[in-house]
Amino acid sequence: MIFTVGLLAQNIKPYVIAQTSGSVTDFVIDNNLLYAATDEGKIDIIDIESGECTKQIKVPPTHDFMGDEIPSKIYSVDKFNDKIVYVWQGHHGFRNISLKQNGVTTKIVDADEDKLLVKKIRFVDENHVLLGLLSNELILFNINNSKEIYRKQISAYSFSDFALNKARSKVVTADESGITHLIIVSTGNIVLSLQNNNVDNIYQVDYKNGIIITAGQDRRVGIYNTVLSEAYYRQEDFLVYSASLSSDGKTGAFSASEDNYITLFDTESNSITATLKGHNSTITKIKILDNNTIVSSAEEPIIIIWKTK
Repeated sequence: MIFTVGLLAQNIKPYVIAQTSGSVTDFVIDNNLLYAATDEGKIDIIDIESGECTKQIKVPPTHDFMGDEIPSKIYSVDKFNDKIVYVWQGHHGFRNISLKQNGVTTKIVDADEDKLLVKKIRFVDENHVLLGLLSNELILFNINNSKEIYRKQISAYSFSDFALNKARSKVVTADESGITHLIIVSTGNIVLSLQNNNVDNIYQVDYKNGIIITAGQDRRVGIYNTVLSEAYYRQEDFLVYSASLSSDGKTGAFSASEDNYITLFDTESNSITATLKGHNSTITKIKILDNNTIVSSAEEPIIIIWKTK
């Protein structure tokens, strides 16, 4: 069986390699445009077909502990209609959040005043965003008046990642405990805690069509089917830094190789279907865009677009 699966798996090479302004920390895709946040203080707006950078958003530089001017790392970015929000480096490790709409930029969270350690931001709707803090707190935040709707402590462990479902009504969080929590976005209440698959820090999580995938420091790729209440994990030979799901949850992708390969597999049968080879550094994010297109980034100044057919 293992030999047969190996014969059927494809080896896929990059379709388009897009140059970015720095190592990519986060990206989102909207209307064929990719918004890539980098550690050089820029968001590169890239045409996903050509790989060309059509525009950039820049943030002011900051200063290191020696007082030298350095680029402000952008940690997270998201887009909703004509609004773009992004988290970027401020003084003393705290984070700023800016909102850009119709060419106008507004700072809605100030590092010096609010002193928040925000790691991830995602839109919930036109007027609200969800913030994931390193302290493992979730904040539902009104971007119109810069007010918190709620702040919830998920656990005592350090926050790693979260992922919203398609309706943005539920969110799955992950932390260093290896436990994933399913939470109602409107209230912040935990409705399910899952802890069968991982025993150490979960680097990333994704949540599609009732399926959850986890990428673990324990070298495990976890799959939870919340509809059927089923779970299993794949034991890999290397740290699993990144993982993602297709929109129907039937295809999973993960990076678990010292050669920085990305592996695709069928989440129902647990069989490997393809290997993507092209990155030279640690994978930071994988996005399965459709049945034919995958986008990935790493700790290097490129975005790779892959075509599987």
